[in-house]
Amino acid sequence: MDENELRELQERAHRIRQLQSGPEWELLCDYCSTVINAKNRHLLNGNAKSIEEYRADAGWISGAMFVLNAADHLDQQLETQIQLKAEYDAAEAGAL
Repeated sequence: MDENELRELQERAHRIRQLQSGPEWELLCDYCSTVINAKNRHLLNGNAKSIEEYRADAGWISGAMFVLNAADHLDQQLETQIQLKAEYDAAEAGAL
């Protein structure tokens, strides 16, 4: 990842953290949690009419959870990229 891509990743992570700090985020999380819990109950009670319905609901739940945890995912990705860059820079400096 080059400097521009790292900077874009940092900016994206910052913007998502800003979204999470507003009251609208709490409303979104509350709504999604309600729907996630309902879909989980539906699946756990064996109410899916087909494997396709089960997969669709499970995929929806997984996607919703990913969105709700997007900032954490970005933070982990950013931390990994910063660490890799530091290691690369150290290796480059040692090669000189």
